[in-house]
Amino acid sequence: MKPDFPDNCGFLDINLGMSYCGGDTELYRDMVQMFRTESKLGEIEKFYKAKDWKNYRILVHSVKSTALSIGAVPLSEQAKTLETAAKSDDGKYIEENHRGFAAAYKEMTAKIGATFGMGGADENTDEKGDEDRNTNILVVDDNPMNLRVA
Repeated sequence: MKPDFPDNCGFLDINLGMSYCGGDTELYRDMVQMFRTESKLGEIEKFYKAKDWKNYRILVHSVKSTALSIGAVPLSEQAKTLETAAKSDDGKYIEENHRGFAAAYKEMTAKIGATFGMGGADENTDEKGDEDRNTNILVVDDNPMNLRVA
């Protein structure tokens, strides 16, 4: 079941994204906003230019995971192929495919901003509801979206 989202967001598999959020519409919107406002493209470009495939791999891995968690499946798949190439030190493949990935990433963040009416940096530090939670979870991760989901 598709929650109340704009009709023109066919670029996201909302049902998949919502499944990662346990059906929580507010969490899904937060994750989509975080994906947009916490773009890793600048850092990815830095490592691409330096041909630092180890750090490039780490960042495209993050994009692969977060893109999938919001339902941006094609972008996630692009990131996955670049991650695999970086893992095997296949600079040629990366150089042939990086620009397309970067363009798709930029396009995705632009579409999210336009479709969901999202402005700049998110001031969302929503703590409401925390007092109702009785479970403590220890999470070791540096990806803000993964931490939010946990």
